[in-house]
Amino acid sequence: MARRRTREALEQRDLDHAVDAAVLVVSELTTNAVIHARTVFDLRLSFSDTHVRIEVHDGNNAGGFVRHFTAQSTSGRGLRMVESMAESWGVARDTREGKTIWVELPVGEERPPILTFDLASVEAL
Repeated sequence: MARRRTREALEQRDLDHAVDAAVLVVSELTTNAVIHARTVFDLRLSFSDTHVRIEVHDGNNAGGFVRHFTAQSTSGRGLRMVESMAESWGVARDTREGKTIWVELPVGEERPPILTFDLASVEAL
């Protein structure tokens, strides 16, 4: 549902060129909330002329950092992928109420980059 609502929100604003990147980021952040935080989450999207800001808040103040992984790792690549797509991103922590991971993606005249990997990253996958 989060991906569908994200897609709809961007398409309603004629931001079709940013849909794939935003949906991928939302998918990663909400999956992390379910699998790692193990709490309910809130998804917020806000728009400016140049950016879409994606915020996912969960009830666990742990996590929200780029993990190291090996070729044998079954997880740990998601925030690295988000980081490569985002113009900026971060984590706002509230020790009593969890954390919010936020990501800003460009949506203005410049189109968001298509996700690419260098050869070293591809080999690590």
